[in-house]
Amino acid sequence: MKREQDEAYQESLRADRAKEEERERQESEALRMKKETEEKAFLEAQTKQAQINSLEDQLPEEPGPDCLEPISILRFRMPDSEQITRRFLASNPLKVVLIFVQSKGYLEDQYAVVTNFPRKQLSSMDPRQSLQSLGLYPQETLFVEEI
Repeated sequence: MKREQDEAYQESLRADRAKEEERERQESEALRMKKETEEKAFLEAQTKQAQINSLEDQLPEEPGPDCLEPISILRFRMPDSEQITRRFLASNPLKVVLIFVQSKGYLEDQYAVVTNFPRKQLSSMDPRQSLQSLGLYPQETLFVEEI
């Protein structure tokens, strides 16, 4: 009888140890996955910021009020309701506007730039066309929409 009790006790201890080891393994796995997810998010944020910085470097300076060339004043309505107004040379290609939008964090694979009336999706047009030839002169409101 005593021996059976000892065996049952030992079996209970082994079961408790196994449960504790399994719990520790699960906690360790959860911690590893959380750390992996955080690292991935951090790297993605760094990559996106590097991309934005690169795009900002590609932008020509905003023309000043004393500029003698024709100016297009574009107002952007962002998906988060933010409104941004920026001046561009009317001779600038559409690509400059698209780069500007991307430099604000609205990357071209996730967002489209459109006019409201008549509705035109500028993101899918020839980026070499000038703002003036696209009718974005002297001023226009553009909408940045999630695709």
